[in-house]
Amino acid sequence: MIPAGHMVVGGVVSAAIAAIGTLLNSLRCRASLHLPSLLVLCTDRKLRTNPTTLLIIFLSTSNLVYTALVLPLNSLAMLQPRYMEEHQLLCQIFAVLFYWSFVSMLFLEAALAVNRWAAVCTRRLRFGRRGSWVALVASWVSALLLLLPSASGSWGTVGWDPHSRLCTVSTGASSVPISVLLTACTAAPYLVILSCYVLILVTLRRSARKVAGGLNRSVVEGGVTPANSVPSHLNQQRPGETQEMRRRELGMTRTVCAILTNYLVCTVPAATVLAMDPSATSLARVHVPTYVLSWLVAVLNPILYVLCNPAYR
Repeated sequence: MIPAGHMVVGGVVSAAIAAIGTLLNSLRCRASLHLPSLLVLCTDRKLRTNPTTLLIIFLSTSNLVYTALVLPLNSLAMLQPRYMEEHQLLCQIFAVLFYWSFVSMLFLEAALAVNRWAAVCTRRLRFGRRGSWVALVASWVSALLLLLPSASGSWGTVGWDPHSRLCTVSTGASSVPISVLLTACTAAPYLVILSCYVLILVTLRRSARKVAGGLNRSVVEGGVTPANSVPSHLNQQRPGETQEMRRRELGMTRTVCAILTNYLVCTVPAATVLAMDPSATSLARVHVPTYVLSWLVAVLNPILYVLCNPAYR
């Protein structure tokens, strides 16, 4: 059982993260934090028709649902566990909503990574508006389908767990349902994100080398070749373009490292603890600290994808 003191701290921290995350997901910073990001994105037709912007809107909306609705309920569940125990239906609804919103966020992050890979590395597979909507529906529906066996009671149960005193996916005598759920919900999106961004970095580096190689070939024995002897696409290159490509590569490398670190630090610990000790019997004191890390995903997402990264603005 999770210690009562940990439950109180978790409830307070959950409320604080809910308030901060709702603010960050509602506001976008340019000169200062005063423009509502969702309002701007949704009312600007040019932005609204951009496939990447659509995915940003979907991810911001999922984050907003998580911080404005799910985390306050989570705070209530941790501060008043007896109330949730006495209201089983509310407990079940909250557990489904909690896992569904969190998993859909992870799947949308993977969809956004695929979108960037398609835009940078391919020509035929680029997302359109329809592709962005398909990605949204697929993320939401697949997250719900993963919870369906437990929600229906056919493989595990969703609701009050008397051992951990939380509203969660209960496993009964077997930990297989929650282990499979957590593996599918964390490992699969991470592999997709990792693969896509590695391919993007490889493509950017290859493009930078081509630009640098084209400029080098235009110089013959210390002199510049005649303009008509250089291919037209290389003749238009400027030395500054190589620096620009390197700057973009460095910026994307930093962003990728931040995204992957955020995913690993915030998501993996809680998933590992839940898979190893779903009922909080042997690792009771570790549960709440790892939960706090997972709640921070909704706070860090708008910083990584909207506020700090020009590639997603």
